[in-house]
Amino acid sequence: MRLPQLINQEFDADAALAAILLIVTRCPNATKHKAFKLLYFAEKLHLERYGRFIVGDDYYAMNYGPVPSRIYDAIKFAAGHGPYLSLDEPLKASFSSCLEVRGHSLTARCDPDLGKLSKSDVRCLAEAIDDYGKASFAQRTKLSHDEAWRQTPQNARVLPEKIVRTLPNAEVLLEHLSNPYLVVDDGA
Repeated sequence: MRLPQLINQEFDADAALAAILLIVTRCPNATKHKAFKLLYFAEKLHLERYGRFIVGDDYYAMNYGPVPSRIYDAIKFAAGHGPYLSLDEPLKASFSSCLEVRGHSLTARCDPDLGKLSKSDVRCLAEAIDDYGKASFAQRTKLSHDEAWRQTPQNARVLPEKIVRTLPNAEVLLEHLSNPYLVVDDGA
């Protein structure tokens, strides 16, 4: 079953910045790896519970796990690496002004604008931080090497349908995401 709503999901730059800043402000010694993996875990949790992603970025199967592509490019731009013409100017400006990037380390220059996230977004981000924020690099990498990542060639886009299939309620979610206006009986 193809999921046009997910495959063509809309990236929310404001939610992306708020989510990354929330992770960075709540995790001492935040790194790109930690931020990317915690966001991925939060996105999966939110998808499982509420039927949508928090940010809507495209994840790519990189060596150390899934990486949100637009956020990664915005962070590289904030670090002074390249023009990244594919990014819009407000996204580049917001990440550059609110995030300090030194090597792999991330430091927030701004507080996260929680008004850009729903209560369920914040709840899932906080849960991912609580559950995985103290995990080691190796532990986060291993946990993020899920079936969706394993089924995707390195440096290729992880299809949202593959991420959905890693969740315990995959069939109900696939039905919902193929037609969000259809009422699905999940047997509950």
